[in-house]
Amino acid sequence: MACCFEDRLHYDAPSNGDWGICRLGMLVPEAVELFVGPSACGRHGALGSIHNGYKDRLFFLSLDESDIIEGYAQLIPDAVEEMLANLNKRPRVVMMIFTCLDDLIGTDHDALGEELAERFPDILFRSCHMNPITTDTKLPPMISIQNNIYSFLETERKKDAGVNTIGNYIPLAETCELRMLLRAAGLGPLRHISDYRSFDAYLEMAGSLLNVVPSPLGRQAAERLRVKTGTPYLFLPVSYSLEEVDAQYRQICDALQIDREVADAVLAPARGMAQRKIEEALRLLADMPVIVDDSSSAQPFGLAAALLSYGFRVVRIEAQMCAPFDEGHRAWVEENHPEISHSQPQNDTAVLFDHPMEQALAVGAQAAYFGKTKHIVDLFGDLGMFGYDGICRLMDLMIQAAAEESDLTKILDKMGLVV
Repeated sequence: MACCFEDRLHYDAPSNGDWGICRLGMLVPEAVELFVGPSACGRHGALGSIHNGYKDRLFFLSLDESDIIEGYAQLIPDAVEEMLANLNKRPRVVMMIFTCLDDLIGTDHDALGEELAERFPDILFRSCHMNPITTDTKLPPMISIQNNIYSFLETERKKDAGVNTIGNYIPLAETCELRMLLRAAGLGPLRHISDYRSFDAYLEMAGSLLNVVPSPLGRQAAERLRVKTGTPYLFLPVSYSLEEVDAQYRQICDALQIDREVADAVLAPARGMAQRKIEEALRLLADMPVIVDDSSSAQPFGLAAALLSYGFRVVRIEAQMCAPFDEGHRAWVEENHPEISHSQPQNDTAVLFDHPMEQALAVGAQAAYFGKTKHIVDLFGDLGMFGYDGICRLMDLMIQAAAEESDLTKILDKMGLVV
């Protein structure tokens, strides 16, 4: 496999949906959003809010040409006032979503923030930027919004025995052995922002001992929290390799000073279960070709490398790019399995649909869409996955997908992706 990552005209497939800025902002408890931009720019957010059940928390200040030419910052305080008048409960937070034209115009957000704080002293405001121009910078929209949703955590919280996960869209699965490990060591709980309905309760996350970052989207936010609150963090991107999971748990145990005997009592059985699940999946899938993609995992090359090392027949990797933390996996795949093909799902040539593989097992929606596959592993963005439990759950999903044909449209609808 020789990867060629071309940066050219993009094709945005229906399978390329994501949570999006608006949906992520809604993770903040007792928050509402004011979307500021031309009406066309808000269509995706509006549809997503209806589809995913937060339409009563999303409001729009639609800008016309005269607003853009003359400036619109002065319209925002009155828009907030009108929004508050239409709410049954006064919010604690207003997340203001600004489109890319705002970056081009250069709104003075510091001055705007001061005016809003003076007029609405009981509400916290954040300016969030939905600017695709910044996608290839150090502060792309999906990282910027993560910084915003954790920016409310303050330094004065007394430290307790909790552990946070930062950057992941949803909590780790209840079956994840990390929860059991923390309990066995007398630590916990394992916290996630979506666990909270009260803004005040959410603030207790600032008192946790450690931030575990299973998604690269939360890495910058965790670093800012380290500086701000003193909470250390571990960047442990979700892995499906037994050896890498072993190493990740060694880091967690060292950081939390968990006794090795306590750790082994929890982790050894979990590892053994993962090994048995791998063996079961291998027996059932036999020589079924497998395609993996970057919609299923932040480390598509790492996912492919893990499956190959277990004996699965990976034949193609659909990945638009390779993140730095996935580069070692990519190099390993290229060296040890040069026969594997690679394609970019957002490359404009993808519209040719010239590599169908209907009877393959597609790990991820992108792989299924371009391969026209009928067997689809329902996995998006490593959601809920971590550790040996993540490996077990992946194997179960692969077994299920191999045994029955799937409807990609229904899978995308269940994921809540709107494009």
